[in-house]
Amino acid sequence: MRRWPSWLGLAVPQLRNLLGGYAWPTPPSDPDQPVDTCPTQEERWVGFGYGDDGTWSLSVRLPGDEGAVIEAALGAKRDQLWQAADDKADREQITWADALLALVDTGAAHR
Repeated sequence: MRRWPSWLGLAVPQLRNLLGGYAWPTPPSDPDQPVDTCPTQEERWVGFGYGDDGTWSLSVRLPGDEGAVIEAALGAKRDQLWQAADDKADREQITWADALLALVDTGAAHR
């Protein structure tokens, strides 16, 4: 059975309320001109929450340079986990989610 995102069940007024603050790109007056999709400072956001199936999701939108910092940190942590793994089978099981959780654990340990 296909599961649809929970927001698909929202009514139009609820969607307007939810998306009211979204900065929609302005279409160019020249149809041959590409729409600028690079996030501005106001378009930086992090969203997270639980789905109907009990899973937790995270979504982030950042300018490329800030995203590169996060990607580098995740890559370094994933490499660290890979180096610490006992054997090839353990290394093959390491995911980006493992790297994210390890980063959070590292940050929580330094509080």
